[in-house]
Amino acid sequence: MIERGNIEQLPVRTLAKGSWTFADGSSFNAIGIGISNLSILNTGASAIRDAVALVVTDGTGQYSNARGLGTVVGSISVPAGQDFLGKPGFEATQMTIHSFKINRGRDIRS
Repeated sequence: MIERGNIEQLPVRTLAKGSWTFADGSSFNAIGIGISNLSILNTGASAIRDAVALVVTDGTGQYSNARGLGTVVGSISVPAGQDFLGKPGFEATQMTIHSFKINRGRDIRS
């Protein structure tokens, strides 16, 4: 994708931290920043979208001393009539896609 012109600076909205654990007990941790977007649709329903950029900081087992990058993107659909803004504890199911490029510690030169 090629874009020309000025790019408006967007405020960072979210600090993210996560851990991913696999069947063999190996895990990795990542931290990053993200931004969210809310649209109220003509039907009255709401669409919430999130995108996070992550850096893999460490891990255990197969991911011991791992380093890498990741992204998580997701969305939530809230039916019309559900009041969720300013309601801490509101529960919803978010559909997400997680994508990582990781170098395991054993593959990184000391």
